[in-house]
This record gives sequence, structure tokens and C-alpha cells, in this order.
Amino acid sequence: TPKPKETPKPKETPKPKETPKPKETPKPKETPKPKETPKPKETPRPKETPKPKETPKPKETPKPKETPKPKKTQQPTQGTGKDKKLELSDFTKEIMKTKPKNSPVPEKWYKKGGTISIDENGTWTYTNKKGQSVSYPDSYPDFSMYTHPTVKPVEIEFTKPTNRPTDYKKANAKAGLSKDSDPPIAASNKPPKGYTWHHHQDGKTMILVDEKVHAEFTHSGGISNVNGKGSK
Repeated sequence: TPKPKETPKPKETPKPKETPKPKETPKPKETPKPKETPKPKETPRPKETPKPKETPKPKETPKPKETPKPKKTQQPTQGTGKDKKLELSDFTKEIMKTKPKNSPVPEKWYKKGGTISIDENGTWTYTNKKGQSVSYPDSYPDFSMYTHPTVKPVEIEFTKPTNRPTDYKKANAKAGLSKDSDPPIAASNKPPKGYTWHHHQDGKTMILVDEKVHAEFTHSGGISNVNGKGSK
């Protein structure tokens, strides 16, 4: 007897297919930041046009040397220069004729330790042993190195006949000096301490000068010009 056919196994119900997971929505790509616009390069400053070189000034044509004036026979030491100190033996009779009026006698001056020089213009310059010097241009003393630092020269009318105290009084008043001024004066007709009023050769100017220098460097000045040679 034939075997009964095996009842076929019922087909397995296929598993339902898994619903595929929805694909993740891709994140939107970040919008790239716009590139910074590069700053425009600074336009280089135009190079300064170099200043044209100054045309060198033409060299001045040297002036022709002046023909030296002939030296006077009575001044044979002219041209020795102001720094040239003379020896006592250099003072000949001819040189002594050019000596400034009332200036110190060379022999006595040298014995005191002083020196004398004569420049190319014939100007005598006396220097004492302290190194103080006074020149005598045109035979008159130049005390400009020894004037008072603040009191300026003044003009007065020189007294006739000669009267120094009266002239000092006029000069003090004109310069505004008094017992309370700077410098002060002890009396209206006396100059400040350490100074004296020098009568300038122009016959009207009074200059306040160091008293010791004024006395040591003897001279002829304004008084003799105004009131005669015998006035001192």
C-alpha cells in the first residue's frame, strides 16, 4: 500500500521586510564664509624727486693783496705784531717818538715786570706783571676790558677849569648812582668803591673804570684835551 503523501509543510510566511530606516537627511553643508576681500595694497608713495644739487657757487676771485703802505721811518718796529714783545734795547729814539702821551716810561715799566709790544698799526700795548693789558690806539688808552659790568658810560660837560669831584658828581647823577644804588657811592662826588671815572678823550664821555688799572696805566685823556696840557 503506497505511503500516503506527506502533507507538505505550509510555507513559512515570509517575514515582512524591515522597513528601511529613512536615510538621515544630510546636514546642509555650511555655507562657506565669504573670503575676506583682501585689503587693497597701499599705493606706494611716489619717491621724492631728489632735489637738484645746488650748483656750486663759483669761487670768489681772490682780491689782489693790497700793496703794503710804506712804513714810516720813525716807526721801524711796525709789523712786529701785537704778540711780539719788545726788548728794552729795542726802544730807540725813533721808537720813543711814537710813545703815547703820558704812558709809562718803558725802562720803569720793564723794571716792574711789565712788557710792551707794538703792532703793525703802531699801537702800543702795555702788559703788567699780572697779565693785564691796555692798548693805546691813537695814543689814548682803551680801558674797555676794565669797565664796570653794569654802569654804562655817560656824557657830561667837563668842568672848566678842571674839577674832578664836580665831574664825578655829574657822572654819578647821570648814571643814577646813590647811596642806595648798585653799586652804591659813599658821597655824591665820589665814584663807587674800587672804581674811578675816566675822562674820555672825546671831551664829554665819562667811563667807570677799575681804579688800580686806571692809575697804573698812566695816560693823557679828555681833561687835557678840554682844559689844556697842564691839566691832570
